[in-house]
Amino acid sequence: MSQINSKNTKFELANALIELTKEHEFKDISISSVAFKANMHRNTVYYHFTDMRDLCFFTIHNELLKAIDSHGSTKDALVFFFSRFKPLLDFTRGEVGVDSFLSRMRIELLPFVEPLIAGEYINSDEKKRAGVDLFVEQLLVAYLLQDRPGNMIRIIFENIMPEFLAHDFLRS
Repeated sequence: MSQINSKNTKFELANALIELTKEHEFKDISISSVAFKANMHRNTVYYHFTDMRDLCFFTIHNELLKAIDSHGSTKDALVFFFSRFKPLLDFTRGEVGVDSFLSRMRIELLPFVEPLIAGEYINSDEKKRAGVDLFVEQLLVAYLLQDRPGNMIRIIFENIMPEFLAHDFLRS
């Protein structure tokens, strides 16, 4: 199978998963249902992904990249991503468990958040890491606690982070 066809197949499976998370609950989605939705055989799914978890995180990663590429700011991209893909995030959290989900999402979000935090207020790697970690933690808490995570992300960007960045801890 050519690399291009393989990549297209993975994206088609990811799109099928997204559509299914909008229509069905966690317990009703299986590898077979994803394959059926994508008009493929279930062995095709297993050829590209080890299991449902692998497919979920591939999908999240790619949708996060697309959101970043298609929005003018990382803030807008994150608001869009957490709002638009809440069913996928909820499904993945149910599939892998909360602890595993939070751990993996931290890894996914860190590269996108780091450039936001590495601004004029942060003058050392240690302080930058503290800011990035706090921000990612706040994003994930907002997602877990809010029905509408986009609103909470705006609050974090507009209120919590400016106060944190202006705090003496980061300026010293």
